[in-house]
Amino acid sequence: MGNLTNPILQPLSIPARQDRIASSYAGDVFLFNPGNRQFLEGKTQQLAPQNPRTGYILLFLLPFLLVGVSVLIWAGVNLYQWNEVNQTGIGGVADISDKHISSSDGSDTYYLSYRFSNGENSYTHEQSVSSGLYNRTEIGSKLDIIYVPDQPNIVVITGRANVPWFPMGFAICWNLLVWPIFVSTLAGIWKNRLLEKQGHVIDGQVVASKGSTDSDGDFTLQLTYTFYSPNGSQLIQGTAQHTRNDLKESALLAPGAHIAILYRKDNHHKPL
Repeated sequence: MGNLTNPILQPLSIPARQDRIASSYAGDVFLFNPGNRQFLEGKTQQLAPQNPRTGYILLFLLPFLLVGVSVLIWAGVNLYQWNEVNQTGIGGVADISDKHISSSDGSDTYYLSYRFSNGENSYTHEQSVSSGLYNRTEIGSKLDIIYVPDQPNIVVITGRANVPWFPMGFAICWNLLVWPIFVSTLAGIWKNRLLEKQGHVIDGQVVASKGSTDSDGDFTLQLTYTFYSPNGSQLIQGTAQHTRNDLKESALLAPGAHIAILYRKDNHHKPL
């Protein structure tokens, strides 16, 4: 395997944005992410993305976020209706006007349609019920219901006004799964932007490096690095990883090798 050349970097003073590092260094410095070459040379003010697929990930997540909002609304409506029935609902009697079974994916859902009156107006409502209640009732028979006088579209069969645990549980689980991924991806983009605008290059050293190949054959370089904080004598340590298929047949960085670090704060930095 070939060896990576790692020239010793002298401590770098804070350069102007258009000259982040002397041009004599630009061709020799080992770059953790080679896409940062133009940034280091001052030819661009944008860092290379840590993961080029970040934009696609955000687009992929958008439909799932919309579903998450939809199920939250669905759960909220169910909770509101349950609360209204329990707070202001009154008893009534309805006539069963229709009944049918809906089959999907090998399972059956049973529905009853019933008609009731509220003053001079009549209303029809459909509700899913258990197979037992479905089989016990006939079209034209009576059914006890609870409805909200001011909102007669909110109505349930007596004894069926249950807390909507399923809609609430589904909405919570779905959003707890999708939103953290979306927010963490956006946070990564925002942190990258802050580094672009406020960061400056300092000298760092490799503590350890290792590589691994995933099932797709991509080689990931994992790096542990350290540097002295520009704001004091504290020794800071960080970790980073990046896909480097070009290094599959190369020796990894040796401990003590010098690299360039883009530094903003003691808790916000990355190797270039």
